[in-house]
Amino acid sequence: MPPLTSPAPVSRELIRLNARAHDKTDAIAQVAQMLVAAGCVAPGYEASMGRREALANTFLGHGVAIPHGLGEDRHLVRHDGIAVLQFPGGVEWNPGQITRLVVGIAARHGHHISFWKFSKYGLVVTALSIAVAALYVWLRYFVLGWPA
Repeated sequence: MPPLTSPAPVSRELIRLNARAHDKTDAIAQVAQMLVAAGCVAPGYEASMGRREALANTFLGHGVAIPHGLGEDRHLVRHDGIAVLQFPGGVEWNPGQITRLVVGIAARHGHHISFWKFSKYGLVVTALSIAVAALYVWLRYFVLGWPA
């Protein structure tokens, strides 16, 4: 397997547990700022994530939301990455929809398209993808520790 040519998509600064947000807009702003601070995206990506949310709901169900930017704003993505925010108290994403895990996505050149594509079994694949990503984060953070 060839070595990775870009930074790891998940690092310690891209995970925040026990977060709090006033509402969905605040949660999206927080996850976008994490991506900006990690150098994954340019500052304008937050606005793109907001516009994307206005066009299509990124709430997947079961307490998970995956905000991401518009395809037309991929030029704002410096390198692929995800930011994870855990909200134990929940955040109302839409009326009656409470999210406890927000996974902000930054992907260049449509890399996330095959990962998140919806098909006949798209929701199962998406849920499985998130479960694998969450397991990776859990193993790296709680079991193996982070590299120095």
